[in-house]
Order: sequence, then structure tokens, then C-alpha cells
Amino acid sequence: MAHAAVRALEAIAQVFRHLHVTARLPRINLPIGNEKHAEISMEAIIDTGAGLNLGRRQYHAEVYRLRPEIVEQYVEINNVSNMEMFGIGCIKGSNIGIKCTAVITYKLPYVHNGAPVRLTIALSNDAAANTILSSGFLKNTKCAILLARMYWSPTC
Repeated sequence: MAHAAVRALEAIAQVFRHLHVTARLPRINLPIGNEKHAEISMEAIIDTGAGLNLGRRQYHAEVYRLRPEIVEQYVEINNVSNMEMFGIGCIKGSNIGIKCTAVITYKLPYVHNGAPVRLTIALSNDAAANTILSSGFLKNTKCAILLARMYWSPTC
């Protein structure tokens, strides 16, 4: 019986080795910070199925600690009295899914209609990648995905 369980686990592991989902998604090298920090960029995954921008809290907390000048705001949700952690991809009534525990807003070196452009990302300890940008990001920035290159490109 133990040998059958081991073989089953090996078979599952074999399948998961081929499912590098985040490795197969298109990417963007997004400039972060204002004009003074234009040399800084962040690689992010573009996921057209994502409903919001999502990132790994540990990674973005460290960026904030090391380079606070490129961050407009970093908030741990537990430290805000009228906010609660919220789930992403959760099944209602269960603990399946991930919880967003923080939010970060980055400065971007762009201006739109006279106002500085910002990028806000919900953060979770359990995010699948450091940064995942959503279909909403693509729509709002009028971008298109070039699958042959696996990078994004502005359409205008």
C-alpha cells in the first residue's frame, strides 16, 4: 500500500513539473518611481484572467523597506481600523483561496491628464508570483500582449 501511495505522489509531482503556469505567462518590465528614479523597473506577469493587480507581500514589503522613495503608500490592512483582509479566488464559506493582507501604491514616471500615474497592488503572503498585473491594467493602459515576444506593448 505504501508503494502505491509513493507512486501516486511521484505521478502527481511529474504532472506539476510541467505546469509552470507563471513561467508561461507574458511579462512586462514596468518602470517604477518618478523621473529621478527612471532606471528602476519591476518585472511583472500579465494575467488576463486576473481581476486585480496582485503581488507577494514579502517581496513588496522589502522593496518598500529598501526604496521607499518609489512608493507612494504601503499599508498593512491589519493596521487600519475600518479595513479587513479580503480573499482572492476564495470559495465562499471556506478557507480555500488567498487573503490580501496589504496594499502598495507605486509611483510611475508618467503623467496622464496632468496627474501623476500610480500603480496599486493588493498583496498576499500566498501570491503565486512577485507581481501579477490584471486585465484591468491592460485595458486602462491601452496595451496589447505580443505573445510571440511574451511581453506587452502599447497599442497607441
